[in-house]
Amino acid sequence: MLKLAKADIYRFFKSGIFSKILILLSCLLPIVMFLISLTFKHNDAGLDDFLIESQMPLLMIVMLAIPTIFAVFVGTSYNSRLAYYEIMDGNKPLKIVVTKIISLGLLLSTIVYVPFAILCGIVGGVNGFGNMENPVLFFVLTYVIFAHIIIATLLYSMIARNLILASFIPYIRMGFLDLLVTMFGEVYFLADGKDVPAFFDVFIYNQMGKFTSGVYSNSFVVYTILSAVIEIAVLASIAVMVYRKKKFK
Repeated sequence: MLKLAKADIYRFFKSGIFSKILILLSCLLPIVMFLISLTFKHNDAGLDDFLIESQMPLLMIVMLAIPTIFAVFVGTSYNSRLAYYEIMDGNKPLKIVVTKIISLGLLLSTIVYVPFAILCGIVGGVNGFGNMENPVLFFVLTYVIFAHIIIATLLYSMIARNLILASFIPYIRMGFLDLLVTMFGEVYFLADGKDVPAFFDVFIYNQMGKFTSGVYSNSFVVYTILSAVIEIAVLASIAVMVYRKKKFK
């Protein structure tokens, strides 16, 4: 496993344009969020207000831009027959999938998370955390959501086994399905004067909209963590079955 992990990490940082863009986007995220916050008159707002004001680049970069570039990077493994060679080298499918989740999924999740967390820590330290009841829980949930997005993108791309199809996955999964379901819930239930059921918190788009408030119900925390664990587990199982077929063009 260590040999595969080292190879994945080496390939990521030696992938040229892909790793550079992903790292650049991760560093640009807090900068763009900070610049947008400057357009508001109350620049001394707490972290909760700061996140609400600068939510759009957070959604666009973390949910769409970074996953799309990452999906294309993963998709190149199948065009270059790298996945085929990994199987032919005697590695078991489960070992390959788990290794990629750790070496690529968690690696990129951390790269994206650290600059964002530093900015939030600075804003919270200087201006306070506003209405956030538990800042530590905010940082934990942030990493869970980021990791959920990145690892799910990785596994969907491994299942797709196609460079072009992989590039559309973030838009289909994160930007289209999640958005539609969330909007449906808001329109259907709020139009009748009802609260949107807590179950809708399993959708990443809804999680991204709520975690910036800093006020979390117990059901939100549970659904956020469970949705990540269940989706990743299901996708990993499918990816293992796909690798067992050994049909990589």
